[in-house]
Amino acid sequence: MSSTAPYGRQPAWWRPLISLWRWSMRPGRRCRAHRRPQARALSPPRRGQPQLSTLLELEPKSDRIQRALDYASRNLKRPLSINELAAVAYLSPRQFSRAFRAETGRSPAKAVEQLRVEAARLLMEQGRHSMDVIADETGFADRERMRQAFLRTLGQAPQMVRRSARNLRAAASPTMS
Repeated sequence: MSSTAPYGRQPAWWRPLISLWRWSMRPGRRCRAHRRPQARALSPPRRGQPQLSTLLELEPKSDRIQRALDYASRNLKRPLSINELAAVAYLSPRQFSRAFRAETGRSPAKAVEQLRVEAARLLMEQGRHSMDVIADETGFADRERMRQAFLRTLGQAPQMVRRSARNLRAAASPTMS
């Protein structure tokens, strides 16, 4: 057994994979997943197509972090703490925060806020509820906090998001003449 191969000799097809992995892990080299969220945030909404889900943008690598994200998306209406999410992931709060940031690129608080904004945006596009009801249903403390989160995340006020969704619905529906 050679000293360079701890588990015996690797097959020849491993060599290109190992060299590709080494190349991608060089200092200063960033993979495509790190650039993807910024590109999506700057792109305008697509007409007639549903927006990409926030859960898909986060793309965790482990089941534990995915379980915490699923739990957060199911329980957006109530306040969520790091301790609660860490318990769902079976990690300590410190380990959870580190692992979450390493896998998704953002803090758990920012990810939960983004999930709430996405849920509120979808409710606004339906146009059935008032802003106060939407803020309550998505876990924001009040309408003003929801507005601040929209400005931070989307760069638009909730009223502008609702207005643009209303305009898209009006443009898509045929007019009766």
